[in-house]
Amino acid sequence: MALKDVLSTLKNEGYIIKKLDQYLLSLSDKDEDRRWDINSPSSASKCERAIVYSRLGYEPDANAVDARTRRIFDNGTYTHERLQKYMLDEGMLKMDEVPVFLDKLQIQGHTDGLLELNKYELGILEIKTINTNGFSKLVDARDDHKEQALVYMVCLEERRKWLKDKFSTEKELMKYLVSEEYHTFIESHYKHMEGGNKFSRGDKLMFKYEQHMKADRLLWNTPRPINKMIFLYEDKNTQELKEFTVKYVEELWKDLEAKFEYINEYVANKEVPPRPEEATSKSCSLCRWCSFKSTCFPGF
Repeated sequence: MALKDVLSTLKNEGYIIKKLDQYLLSLSDKDEDRRWDINSPSSASKCERAIVYSRLGYEPDANAVDARTRRIFDNGTYTHERLQKYMLDEGMLKMDEVPVFLDKLQIQGHTDGLLELNKYELGILEIKTINTNGFSKLVDARDDHKEQALVYMVCLEERRKWLKDKFSTEKELMKYLVSEEYHTFIESHYKHMEGGNKFSRGDKLMFKYEQHMKADRLLWNTPRPINKMIFLYEDKNTQELKEFTVKYVEELWKDLEAKFEYINEYVANKEVPPRPEEATSKSCSLCRWCSFKSTCFPGF
């Protein structure tokens, strides 16, 4: 075979793109270190039926995330890391990747960071990337993002209040943070975590312990309630930024609290809730990107 024929064959097969897409499609949609048996803060605005499917261990649709979508997700992750670094270097961000939980509602996750608003008050940071069309229309934080914000606020404020009530001095707090009781408590939230090629389970648990300890010290040292969240949106195409502050709204939180209780009841009974009225087909706006649409609409 002539050299020109070899080059032509390689070009037609799309060597790099083909192999990259195959690799990305081979990756699991599930993060090995993420708990799937709990409610995540980002699920606050999602369909209850889809959340229960996930928590009960139903298999998501094959290749629910295609190669292009995964590249988009990864670009979002890299944007988070870049902006977090800017803010850490500047000093306004006191901690990134902050663990949050609210055991009474089976909620667990993490937010992008804690900001020092002033010497008495912390604000929660959440970074979002959005395309130019959506970015140009932003005049406020999106409604689904506001619901997510409330979950973060309640998780962190409940933890702050518990720490302030429990420990009157920093010495008492530190004694607790290095105790076996604290280690056991933190480990109980990561029973699902396994060792991998890069890090052992023990290494991962130590990192989680250090994250929680740093967060708890920040929360204990914060005099005022945590009731604000700042959303920082970046245009994917131009890197232009917009920010919006969301404050705690009691009435909206009560609605979300009821939603999580509803989900938890179905999970406890190992049952799936009814399909929402607005879920009319696999291609409807609610279901189009759902990983469980084939399970929800079998035979369609």
